[in-house]
Amino acid sequence: MAFLLRQTKTLSRPMTRMMSDARPMTRFVQYPFDKTKMEEVRAWTNEVSIPAELRAVAGIKDIEFSFCPGEGTRKNDRFFDRQLRLLLLRCTGWLAARYIFNDLDDMKASFDSPVIAAAKEAVVAHPHYDSSREPVEFKVWIAPCPLFLRGGEI
Repeated sequence: MAFLLRQTKTLSRPMTRMMSDARPMTRFVQYPFDKTKMEEVRAWTNEVSIPAELRAVAGIKDIEFSFCPGEGTRKNDRFFDRQLRLLLLRCTGWLAARYIFNDLDDMKASFDSPVIAAAKEAVVAHPHYDSSREPVEFKVWIAPCPLFLRGGEI
């Protein structure tokens, strides 16, 4: 019994430390754009000062922009649905922004940032922005594996 208690106590310390420490948060946002204008959108992203301004916001650890030229189709779609989807996907693309924040509090505080609001307005005002679709957003926290906290191997 003493061995079991000692082992449980040893295993619980890293988990307690992991849950109490501030952990980086990732926010991934995709804005719909015309896929046929990928070169123009990429050039615009490189020309404007939006990336540099966003990197200067307190709490943002890193930010990366990318252009995704489209989505895949599901294999089990009906023939006509698949044909319609393929037709629509010829002109759909996404301008994606991946933010890494220092912790959850920094991510929450960023929603009130005037710099981030101005950047979103500039993206939505772009002539190749597809207003018929909605932006997609993900927020994640990736927990480290407890085995790696103890120095173990899988």
